[in-house]
Amino acid sequence: MAARKSSHIEVELARSHEEERLRLEREAKSAKKRTTCIVEEYERVILLIGSLTCLLFSSLAVDHWSPLRCCHALWMGSLVRS
Repeated sequence: MAARKSSHIEVELARSHEEERLRLEREAKSAKKRTTCIVEEYERVILLIGSLTCLLFSSLAVDHWSPLRCCHALWMGSLVRS
């Protein structure tokens, strides 16, 4: 009887560990999706800031930089960060 009870406890423990592993795996996938969404939003904001900065430079002609040169520098900077 004691061996049967011990076997039942081992089965329950194994099932519990498997459920926990699956739960953690689901949470990890969910966190990865959230992180991907945050990174994509960050990239969109960086591109928007770059575009607005190019417009600003083109209207002000700051430091004798052409608007195209400013946009190129900003674009290359965003590529380096990604």
